[in-house]
Amino acid sequence: MKQKLFLSRSMAVLVIIALLLTGCGPKTPATSSTSTITTTTETTAVTETTVTTIPDEPAKTAVKNVIFMIADGGGYDNFTLANKVKEEMVSKHISKLPGAKTEVTTHLLANAGSFETKGLYLNSLLVGSANTLLQVPRGDADKQASYITDSAAAGTALSSGYKTSYSYMGITSDLVPRASLSELARMKGMSTGVVTNKSYMDATPLAFFTAHSIHRQDNINNSLQALLSGVDVLIGEGTEYGDLYEIDKSTHPNISASKLGYTVARTRNQLFPKAAIATKLWAPILGVDHATKWLREDEMDYTTDHISYDVDADTSNTQPSLLEMTQAALQVFENINNPEGFFLMIEGGALDNAAEGGHLFPTVGEYLAFDEAFGYCVDWAAKRNDTVVIAVPDHDSGGFSGIEACEQALIDGIIAGKIGDEKLHSTLGFNGIKSALADAGADTDEMALVSGHTDMAVPISLYAPETVRETLLTNMGLPTSAGSIRTGSKEYYVPNESGKLTWYASSALNKDYVIDNSKIAPAIAKSLELGSLDEASKALFNLVSSTEKENGKLTFSDEALENGYGQYYAVTYATPDKSLTVNRNSGSYQLNGQKQAIQKIGKHLPLPVFVVPDRGTQQVGQFYVPASILDHINAD
Repeated sequence: MKQKLFLSRSMAVLVIIALLLTGCGPKTPATSSTSTITTTTETTAVTETTVTTIPDEPAKTAVKNVIFMIADGGGYDNFTLANKVKEEMVSKHISKLPGAKTEVTTHLLANAGSFETKGLYLNSLLVGSANTLLQVPRGDADKQASYITDSAAAGTALSSGYKTSYSYMGITSDLVPRASLSELARMKGMSTGVVTNKSYMDATPLAFFTAHSIHRQDNINNSLQALLSGVDVLIGEGTEYGDLYEIDKSTHPNISASKLGYTVARTRNQLFPKAAIATKLWAPILGVDHATKWLREDEMDYTTDHISYDVDADTSNTQPSLLEMTQAALQVFENINNPEGFFLMIEGGALDNAAEGGHLFPTVGEYLAFDEAFGYCVDWAAKRNDTVVIAVPDHDSGGFSGIEACEQALIDGIIAGKIGDEKLHSTLGFNGIKSALADAGADTDEMALVSGHTDMAVPISLYAPETVRETLLTNMGLPTSAGSIRTGSKEYYVPNESGKLTWYASSALNKDYVIDNSKIAPAIAKSLELGSLDEASKALFNLVSSTEKENGKLTFSDEALENGYGQYYAVTYATPDKSLTVNRNSGSYQLNGQKQAIQKIGKHLPLPVFVVPDRGTQQVGQFYVPASILDHINAD
């Protein structure tokens, strides 16, 4: 009798897709006692199909679109300062900060049933707060272990509902890949998009492509995953890494954006004409000035990876604002007009660059620009009544307390673009700002300032049609009634693997309105009937391993494959009677030497995932394949 090599099929194709739609699944994994290549999770083969062909599909909510917005580094201190600056600007009839491209407005919530607001639109739709701490500490627990996150781990929590370790993207701390909201949306047949004023190869956008990697700077692997993800719209900064600059001229047949069917735009002037007609847009904006002017003035050879700060962009026609990027993306989705809807992630990523270094003038400018993009999205959604808009930072950056005595001087200085003769953003960090405030006569004795990322909670703002609003809040674990979100204790106890971690926030928050950031993605999936993220993970990621080491061998291929970026390797699992070879980031595999195409699920092409235990090492680590490959191998 022929020996079975892989986990046997546990149910029919239509069943697994129905499970993805309903969020349900069997409780006991199927097994095969004779397998020599197995998977560690329940698996079911999936063939290419569309959800509309499945009989007895459950009724869908009328809400079908999700706009997920992330103000990177935008914790409560920066949020509050930007809100007060806008209120002051409105009271003085000042339309924008000096040099800014984006004007502040007050009327964009009218279609959402809200009155004109003088502060941030985000503040008007505030519903709660989220903690952002890591699952496991970074550093030596006996010395200076920290639970403060980076954008990769935080983006993973927001996109998949799973906490993870520092720098990990799309995988848990034990190196297991988890499905993202973008992947789940494509499996359901939805269109997807990513907009960021950071590099599109940065941690947050990668977490919302299909990136599953141990390190956010594994550029070759991550860039291929991004381009092959199947995303319909990409707009972001395109030149952080030199090997991405000529992406469309790559010699590899699978990584040219134009060859994959994208309309390609590279400048602001190209963006709008191409977005007007495109149904698939790839827009890595080129020509970004990488050495920001205030760092050049300080003779520091820093480079940045973002579109120019909004307060430096008023005379530039080469780089779009975040609002313009948002408008272009929504135009493409209108062109697509997908009846299944879309999922769009929008990141105000440059805010983090400003905030973590203590540059408060561009920090406020970036928050005001992000808020205008948020207001535009809410207005766009309210006119349709089929779209949820949620905004939550991935983490906080920078922070300050004891500014009451100098707060007005700080606000006035930001609005004027200077304190005395000093421009706020020409001073490096908070010490320079304190000195400039003191020179202007302000009392800074009690002012305490922090740079870098912090453990502070972040604000959650939400617009949702009434048909899903209460359900969404309940599924996130937030109260459905209005309450005092920003009053309460400054001390919190956050559960984690070591028990309870004391967490101090400089903003007093009501603990009844504080949730973990990992609660948001599952709540969106459940409330909008997108299906189960856990079931999606089972269909996409199945660990290939051997139960009898002498019968199987997992190795890199002898030949490196040239791809225009550098080299990457194929992985082969060989046993006495069968051989499986899978190329990294490829839509195909070989079974006994015969090339086979990986089958899509809805609009999503599952890619094999290789998670190595250490960055830069040439070893296989953990090797995951979609369930459809296992199904083919098990076929007689």
